[in-house]
Amino acid sequence: MFTVRGSTRINRPIDEVFGYLAEFEHDREWRSEVVSVWRLCNDRYEESMHFPGFRLTSEFEVKLSEPPRLLVAEGVSEDIVATQRYELTAESTKTTRLDVSTTIDNQGPLAIGDFIAQRLLRGRARENLARLKRVMEGRERPRTTPSHQPSRS
Repeated sequence: MFTVRGSTRINRPIDEVFGYLAEFEHDREWRSEVVSVWRLCNDRYEESMHFPGFRLTSEFEVKLSEPPRLLVAEGVSEDIVATQRYELTAESTKTTRLDVSTTIDNQGPLAIGDFIAQRLLRGRARENLARLKRVMEGRERPRTTPSHQPSRS
């Protein structure tokens, strides 16, 4: 098990940043590994991701939502449980600090590769947070989301 952490300051009000993050369909717009996200029902989603050498599809759900300060989602795919935690702080009426932590618990045979996965995810987290900041501040166009139907009903 390992945790990757990152933070950024976004020049947008806290309610706007929380609202954007809470609509997980936006993940494709700023997270480079996300191929598609589909809402299954209420707070449950299916997400398809691409990493070097493999693709991963998982279902995740919102475990905790305390607008506009805290959002926690947990996903499961095969032997991997991933927990994403977004903590937001209003630094002013126009600036939000976002702290993100992702914890990966790999119980399967690929757990031996956790060191490599941790390095990969740490680099992606930095890039993704920088892209989120640029997208939210209007300095970069979001990536477009392809239409997608969930693989499971």
